[in-house]
Amino acid sequence: MLESTKNLKVLILLHILTIVVSAAVLTFLIPPQGYSGTGHFLLEDDGYYRISEEFVGGGSLFYRGRGFGLALIYSAIHFFPNSLHPYVRLILSLTFNIFTLVILRLIASRYITDREFFLGGVLLIFNPAFVHFTIKSVPDNYLAFFVTCFAYFFLKSYYSDSVVLCFVIASLVLVFSIFIRPSVLLIPPVLMLIGIVNRNRKLFILAFILLMICMSAFMAFRTVTDLKGEDNKAGYTTGVHDFIWDTYLIENILRSGKIEKGTYLPAHSVESNQHDAIRRYRAWRDAYSMKNPDSGSYRVLLDFIRENPVSVTIKFCVNPIFVFTLGSRTIEFYINLVFTALLMGFLVIGIRHMERDLGVWIILGIGGGYLLTFVIIHVAARYSVGIIALLSIFAGKGFQTVLRKIGNK
Repeated sequence: MLESTKNLKVLILLHILTIVVSAAVLTFLIPPQGYSGTGHFLLEDDGYYRISEEFVGGGSLFYRGRGFGLALIYSAIHFFPNSLHPYVRLILSLTFNIFTLVILRLIASRYITDREFFLGGVLLIFNPAFVHFTIKSVPDNYLAFFVTCFAYFFLKSYYSDSVVLCFVIASLVLVFSIFIRPSVLLIPPVLMLIGIVNRNRKLFILAFILLMICMSAFMAFRTVTDLKGEDNKAGYTTGVHDFIWDTYLIENILRSGKIEKGTYLPAHSVESNQHDAIRRYRAWRDAYSMKNPDSGSYRVLLDFIRENPVSVTIKFCVNPIFVFTLGSRTIEFYINLVFTALLMGFLVIGIRHMERDLGVWIILGIGGGYLLTFVIIHVAARYSVGIIALLSIFAGKGFQTVLRKIGNK
């Protein structure tokens, strides 16, 4: 127990030092104008920060095209002076990451040794995507905490005597995650499938109940989040918007040979794959709306797939790689590719040397269900941050296995 606590403290200290030093270097290197009009590169934003600012000023969290969960968390930032906002937000991201590491240790104690957990933690805290997007304080770092927290309580509901209490907590965590961003919706169906394959009635029933809860939460999410008068065509909260422009993005990447999304910085955005993909999406949407003024977002999605079957198929083929690797610039892709190859290599080795336990498949099912959402809808390396933590459990065991084999030679 003492060794376990020591390893956890070392990992937390290393993580804090890595983030602080990296942020300090980037602050020195990057001009203060920031990205996306936020005024500081530490405030790269999907809209949640702006919504939270308006909420504190008396605005509403509802009907903004974004879940209110993260904006609610961010609202505390606005009680500090504006000059401190980037640093308070960075501290908030670090705090959630530390909680993620703590819960991860609780999960890992059942499956791996302290040394294997430490090695997995090293793979996590030095992962370029994890470092990069912790500094940017994107929603995915917060989702990493909630997904890891859900995994812990769901496993407890399956293995412990406190089934009802742990399941209720797991359900509440997942519901709150939906009100940040509904990227956890496919976790219950995947867990149901694992229950069927393993002929495990208890897992299937728990996952089925969870699915009903999540679908109800998603309907409530849409009710309080949809952009009035616009979302029936754009499909922001259903993912239709992202599905379509992501299809064009993949086309642009393959045509241009530049394996990057591009950036929104004014000097470069016009020529970026991302900018052109959004332009093509809007042109298709406007043309479609002229012909089909009464179509809802799901009808829009089905018609787009019928019109672009080859592009959609290609998207599904390459997105499993891009969900871990695709960044704003090509160099990010290659850096992420190297580290993803290491992570996946250690992950496979670790799983092969694990004892056969249904909990292992539950953890993999949670990770797979989470990633599947993005593979289907829209990919970028930042989205993998939400699940890298769970995968690092098995990668740590694989890392230790490789080190042991090297040492025996």
